[in-house]
Amino acid sequence: MGCNPRDMAAVLRLLRLMRRPVDQGVLMVASSIEQIRPFIGPLDDALEAQLQASWPGPVNWVLPASDRCPPWISGGHEGVGVRVSAHPVVRELCELWGGPLVSTSANQAGQPSAMTAGQVATILNGEADFVVPGALGGRQNACEIRSGLSGEILRPG
Repeated sequence: MGCNPRDMAAVLRLLRLMRRPVDQGVLMVASSIEQIRPFIGPLDDALEAQLQASWPGPVNWVLPASDRCPPWISGGHEGVGVRVSAHPVVRELCELWGGPLVSTSANQAGQPSAMTAGQVATILNGEADFVVPGALGGRQNACEIRSGLSGEILRPG
């Protein structure tokens, strides 16, 4: 699921469809770190090196949110979730858009993730404008989540 992170109405609609609270925050996916730089604060060299070593790939980072990161993205937290994806469809969508997209897992809060476009359509009961077809990335586990704020691994991948 994705939309433009600067479009509050679209992000709030996505959150409503996925039954997620605004204060939880959402992930932004991008095709390059440059696409997310406006939304994140300054990074030290060590953290920058860790990002470069893990991206593109299945690692979500919680990084310091910049003052340009809207609260409907960060959930009002000091950090914001970001990933530079290796998935070709996600990368192409971000390239075509020219920036990051808001992303959630393909499930409503508390429910199992959808694994096919048909399952997504069923879950959303026709409320999505469209579902982009395509294969999943081949992973069996959810993406790892690391904190650039604390250095912790918040969820193993």
